Amino acid sequence: MIPPTPSIRILLIDDEYDNLVTVQDFLHSIPHTHYTITWASSYQDGLHQLIHGQYDVCLLDYDLGDDTGLAILKQAALHHFNVPIILLTGRGSYAIDQEALRSGAMDYLDKSKLRADQLERSIRYTLNQYQSNRELQRSEKRFRSLVENGYDVITELNQHGIIQYISPSVERVLGYAPCELVGRSWVELIPSPASHEDFLNGFSDSIGFYSKHFVRHADGTTLWFESIGKNMLEDPLMHAYILNSRDITQNVLAIQQEERQRLAHDLHDAVSQTLFSASLMAESLSRIVSPNLSPSLEDGLKQLTKLTRGALAEMRTLLTEMRPQSMIETELPILATHLIRSAQGRSNLNIELIVEGEPSLLPPEQQECVYRILQESLNNIIKHAHAEHAQIRFAFMPDRLELTIIDDGCGFDLQAQHGDRMGLQIMKERSHKHHNHLTIDSAPHQGTRITLMVGR
Repeated sequence: MIPPTPSIRILLIDDEYDNLVTVQDFLHSIPHTHYTITWASSYQDGLHQLIHGQYDVCLLDYDLGDDTGLAILKQAALHHFNVPIILLTGRGSYAIDQEALRSGAMDYLDKSKLRADQLERSIRYTLNQYQSNRELQRSEKRFRSLVENGYDVITELNQHGIIQYISPSVERVLGYAPCELVGRSWVELIPSPASHEDFLNGFSDSIGFYSKHFVRHADGTTLWFESIGKNMLEDPLMHAYILNSRDITQNVLAIQQEERQRLAHDLHDAVSQTLFSASLMAESLSRIVSPNLSPSLEDGLKQLTKLTRGALAEMRTLLTEMRPQSMIETELPILATHLIRSAQGRSNLNIELIVEGEPSLLPPEQQECVYRILQESLNNIIKHAHAEHAQIRFAFMPDRLELTIIDDGCGFDLQAQHGDRMGLQIMKERSHKHHNHLTIDSAPHQGTRITLMVGR
């Protein structure tokens, strides 16, 4: 089967009819290709054809009466006409040649020296080059779209690890504008100085490297990053190290949470059950053999009962920490009971729990806020107050929850500066973050009273 003869649509913009005849004669003499020629005899007609017509190649004369072909080239560049242009001129000027190419012409031909084979070769070259350029542009647009709209951070580093380019996605992922990071070292984003050398050593690999490391977000938080580097320092076009990085924080947290769930399940099935059995045995022994024991042995058995109860409460508190969902799905008085038993297992503190109103769950962030402040308060009482008695009071009201924690310990001067006040500061910051109201009243030798008001 004979392949079809290629057909090429030519637009000739030239104000001289003789040039049309010459071009037609040249093109009709070229074998194996069919050329269809449309003639535009003026600047305006030529511009109209470029805008509304469909052509494969435009042959554009430099002299168009009062206008020049360069003006059409500039319009073509401005409006992105999808047709390659070859400039024709009888002047044979090197300056015009260069200006034409800068203005977007694919080729430049001197009409006074033009031959049929030369015109055919120029048209063929222009079409091939135009198609190659178009494909390159499409490829660049695809790549740019992937780089600018994806969530991977693409970075180009020099041999010293200095950022030469970083993709716009860095603003979505890390909160930095690209211009804030160009010229800085990538390791400045790694919070741990110990990791700097390991990261930079990866550049010595002739192929590339893989790394997981922390990266500092613009807001001061840290994210887990996974980075794959490719060494292109020896590539004469690149002479850079290309780094492809992504935020894997959620993946890491999910894996950690899954591991915590597994460990919590194992602890519940093994250690918690053992402690529960030991607690029951200690209580039973104390009731059964108590009349026949010496006072010291009886005191030891009571202490054993207390320790096993405390250890069991500690384990329940630990399980709550390992399974945050249980913290927000369990009523606060029940969580408080676990904390109280854990505290009593570590001290001789007598703690009274009072619940007023109907307990109900708070929003998750408020539930955790109340739990953490109660937990920190009990820790402070045990570590610093040297108290004998403490009272925890929950007052559940329709519009708010009021938590009050009172101890009869040594108290402290609220105005004095102490290095061990970090816990109190954290409590205040946590309360403020969730728009709650926290008050702390204390004085030396007068105990401490903490009140937390939570809106509902």
